[in-house]
Amino acid sequence: MSGAPAGPPGPIDVCHISFGGLGGQGVVVRTLAEQFAAQGLRNAVILHAPADDLDDDPANWPQFAQVEVVPRTGKLDLAALAAVAGIIRRMRPRAVICHTHESVPAAFVGQLLGRRHPQLVLVEHQSMALRRRLEDVRSLIALPFCRAVVVFTDAYARQYPFRRLPLPAVKRLTVVPNGVDTDRYAPRRDHPAATGPEPAFVIGRACRLIAIKDVDTLIDAMALLSARPDTASARLVIAGEGPTRADLEAQTARLGLTDRVEFLGQLDEGSILDFYASLDAYALATLGESVSVALLEAYACGLPVVASDVDGVGELVHDEVDGLLVAPQDAPAFAAALTRLITDAALGARLGAARTRVESDYSARAMATGYLDLLRRLGAI
Repeated sequence: MSGAPAGPPGPIDVCHISFGGLGGQGVVVRTLAEQFAAQGLRNAVILHAPADDLDDDPANWPQFAQVEVVPRTGKLDLAALAAVAGIIRRMRPRAVICHTHESVPAAFVGQLLGRRHPQLVLVEHQSMALRRRLEDVRSLIALPFCRAVVVFTDAYARQYPFRRLPLPAVKRLTVVPNGVDTDRYAPRRDHPAATGPEPAFVIGRACRLIAIKDVDTLIDAMALLSARPDTASARLVIAGEGPTRADLEAQTARLGLTDRVEFLGQLDEGSILDFYASLDAYALATLGESVSVALLEAYACGLPVVASDVDGVGELVHDEVDGLLVAPQDAPAFAAALTRLITDAALGARLGAARTRVESDYSARAMATGYLDLLRRLGAI
């Protein structure tokens, strides 16, 4: 598909290659493109992932002059990689930001065939705690083709397994935290009016529906909340798509929670803002994160947060200060923490005051500036 033109007319300045476009990675790619376009750069995106992981709705990609969808099958789909290389050859972007390892060699070949000096940046999205040997192999294959690598935190940079390799990309290892648009994501006063003697307390989770996001623990916690008279009115709304959705819906039905747990599917930009405005709390059950974009969005919207105390989350959430941390995969602990928020409005108001940290340290503008400074140092733009 092709998106509506975004930014000034002319050749593509930056092509982003994303794993499907769902979840936090897709948000980062869209936010970067919007910020780049404001600086006069013309953006394109290639969505390269299995078909179930593709967000191919053109309405979700208005920031791009060109949107290409390249489904792949299996671990190594040579035809799909050839398609990526062909798109890059024809597009001839000045720089390519790869948010997925698999596409890096193909993008390199595409730039060579397009008679461009390869200007590739690899972004390491995987949580350090969840990095497997396969991720390390993919990084080792990708890094020699790249001119720089981006990670999201200083802690990740210190632990990066290839930080001592004498490769140009590693020598340009750059920390650029994820960021969100704090003008767009902000507290709203139009929270739906509660009706009835027991107004619902609405808990939300937005993510790509995959096993490492641990949404099943939240559903188990909802079963515990529904059994208590003081929390029985709680509801869980889940925004996102992914391969585990059918299993999660089956779990919800098995626990008799279909009237308490709602699956909204993939939301566009306007709908996701309405989603956050409808919530009383945000629950981040997960097995590991780098820097969770949804958590930053929830903070920016003034929501109290309950989160798994795992790598990539504990650095953002300060327990009892701007959120509550609980053990991962511990449904009773999640239920207990959520019960505190449901039964103590003052606690929720106190914990929902982390927006200032997002404004100062995790803004969209600061994120884009980090990438643009890197691309300028490389001479790519």
